Amino acid sequence: MTRPPTFTEMLVAEAVGTFLLVLIGNGAGVALTFAGVVPTAGLLITAALAHGLMLFVLVNTIGRVSGSHVNPAVTLGLASVGRFPWQQVPGYIVAQFVGAFVAALALVGIFGNKLAAATAPVLSHGVSGWQGAAAEGLGAFVLVFAVVATAADTRFKLPEGWAGLVIGMALACGIFLAGVPSGAGLNPALAISPYAVGAIFKAGLPGSEIPVYLFGPIVGGVVAAFLYRYIANMGSGPLTRTGQSKRI
Repeated sequence: MTRPPTFTEMLVAEAVGTFLLVLIGNGAGVALTFAGVVPTAGLLITAALAHGLMLFVLVNTIGRVSGSHVNPAVTLGLASVGRFPWQQVPGYIVAQFVGAFVAALALVGIFGNKLAAATAPVLSHGVSGWQGAAAEGLGAFVLVFAVVATAADTRFKLPEGWAGLVIGMALACGIFLAGVPSGAGLNPALAISPYAVGAIFKAGLPGSEIPVYLFGPIVGGVVAAFLYRYIANMGSGPLTRTGQSKRI
């Protein structure tokens, strides 16, 4: 029998997974901007598919190591319903932010300083902070609801690979919902790290919008986790030795 992953290995997996999610997901939109192909519909579809497909890949690769949270909203949502140990939450969140920050730097290295701001979600013209937070929260709600239902509820077992597909498509659906009003961060690490990189390169990003991308997804994710636990009568359940009831 193989040994369970160590906590250090889990943190590295989370950092690598978040790095790849930001690199591919955000990078696809930046590539269109770099090429001068920037219709709203094209960017939205590209972003949704790029993020969703990359998450599908991650769930089915690093999922067996860390659970493939790659999103503080997922980590906090699972912890809030007893499906992830609270003592491991800070490490996971730090790893996710580190991976996202390095990916945002990598995108600047690939496409140049002028596109540093293109990796960060921003509110559309006329959208208030509360509206943006609502869009972020509802988009993250869709994602975390799918994660808890398919990966944390151990009473039901989907065929091999289906959990990853459901979770990836849930992220794509959330992006379709929130893409226009808020840019669909749906992930505090993914959304905020580009702001830090933008500050380094003086990209002029509005730091006042950061709370939208920090608190919106977290609130939406926690509400989704509690709502699923309630309607499915899931309970908190026991945790495995590696800290999760089931590997995503």
